[in-house]
Amino acid sequence: MTLDQSVIINLVKSAITGETFSVPEDFSVSSIIAAARRHKIENLVYYGLTACGYDNLAKDFPNFNNAVLKGIYIDQKQAFLLNLLTETFQKNEFCFSVLKGPRLKKLYPKSDMREMSDLDVLVKVDQFDRIRPVLLDLGFVEHEESIHEMIWTYQDLKIEFHKQLIPSNNKDYFAFFGDGWDFVKPTHDGSFEYEMSKEDEFLFLFVHIAKHFRDSGIGIRYVIDLWLCRKAFSLDEEHLEKNFEKLNLTKFYHNFLKTTDVWFEGAKDSDITSFMTDYIFSCCVRGTNENSVLSTGLLAKKYGSVVSGKKLTFLRLVFPDFRRMTVKYPVLKKAPVLLPFCYIARWFEALFFRRDTISKHTKELEMQTDENIKEYEENLKFMGIEYCFEEDKK
Repeated sequence: MTLDQSVIINLVKSAITGETFSVPEDFSVSSIIAAARRHKIENLVYYGLTACGYDNLAKDFPNFNNAVLKGIYIDQKQAFLLNLLTETFQKNEFCFSVLKGPRLKKLYPKSDMREMSDLDVLVKVDQFDRIRPVLLDLGFVEHEESIHEMIWTYQDLKIEFHKQLIPSNNKDYFAFFGDGWDFVKPTHDGSFEYEMSKEDEFLFLFVHIAKHFRDSGIGIRYVIDLWLCRKAFSLDEEHLEKNFEKLNLTKFYHNFLKTTDVWFEGAKDSDITSFMTDYIFSCCVRGTNENSVLSTGLLAKKYGSVVSGKKLTFLRLVFPDFRRMTVKYPVLKKAPVLLPFCYIARWFEALFFRRDTISKHTKELEMQTDENIKEYEENLKFMGIEYCFEEDKK
């Protein structure tokens, strides 16, 4: 473990537990702040630094201090929005289940310690025709829709209304969870808010981590979340192990726990925990673009039939799917027949006004060599995770 990795982990632990530690004299505060920004744990690191005696952060690092204050402000606005949604759905008898961030915030000493980019809410698709006009009347704005979620905003806050717990294109994990409603029950009699058992919620959170991990990577925050979950609840390990076996995640789960124990419980480092620590720290909060490009190539190689990973990536860049095109060209929602003309407009813009984008995508295609894709797949397998879609079982 490097000096910066050790310092960040100890600062996080100090912020959460209140325990202080001796900060090495030769560490760089600027470097730590930069890593906190990449991993979206600025408030956590701020509280850790102040707990360890750094009292001049506002003066010495004003941009960092301002980011922390902004995080507190956004946290309060998101709390108001969550309360508004909860009251509205209960009043109108709309079934819903709050997912991930808002629930994880409760595990932290201060809710602003756990940043979230949006609110995630599971809804019933067959109720959304009734939900939509109510939200519009309240000032919510509807944006794009995908196979698994509907994106809305309220003022400058983002909400993702999920149709499913896990996107159906993640075939192995979707096969386990389905749309998710079999895993939730009302919080109490007469309530329209639903929640999972602690074990099933932990399963879902870990599968969500696994999905991101193999698609692009994860940041430090996900490890902290799981550590706090295990500290907060006495979980039925037999139930977890049985279901992680079904999900083909047993090895990854064990390696993840070992890494968490090294970070926060003083366990001894090993080859696998050192590798996973370096891998996670090398990412941003949602992984890296390089990992995303290689995972696309890997998926195309395994499941793309006669089309190679690089060719499939090229086709997706030149011909984005209809949903992505509607984001840039909203007119397509009303007139899908205009799709070919929108493709032409997109190519014209790229050729004459977005040459930098062409250069970026060219570099992405150059990354997708057989050697790079093979190394990416081997690294995932070493950590205990891989794509196991239905075709593998035939």
